Amino acid sequence: MKPNLAEFTEQFGLILFVEKFHECERFYAETIGLQILYRKESLTAFEFGNGYLMLETGSSETRNAARPFVIRLNVRDLMRATKYVEDQGVDVVTHHFDWGSIAVFTDPEGNRCELKTSPTR
Repeated sequence: MKPNLAEFTEQFGLILFVEKFHECERFYAETIGLQILYRKESLTAFEFGNGYLMLETGSSETRNAARPFVIRLNVRDLMRATKYVEDQGVDVVTHHFDWGSIAVFTDPEGNRCELKTSPTR
């Protein structure tokens, strides 16, 4: 059987970039009843089945009116998962932050996908 990205994935997340952040946060928490996992200044993560739904205020770089979301796969080994995606002929750009690292790529329709790992402790 051919290996696939699911082998590297620990958790699935959907990031939704919104303009009406507080209204959307109330909608998902109070109207829909999703449990809040955590909050930070400009994002809120909700329990969403075996994954999470994250609301985030979008910057000009990350917010795309036609596609205001990111498909995120939290992975155990970012280097191995990135190499796997690159070996499939996909261009990947890695970014490092104090909260972790992401490897960004797009699907054929231009939808943003990310592999994410937390910083090493």
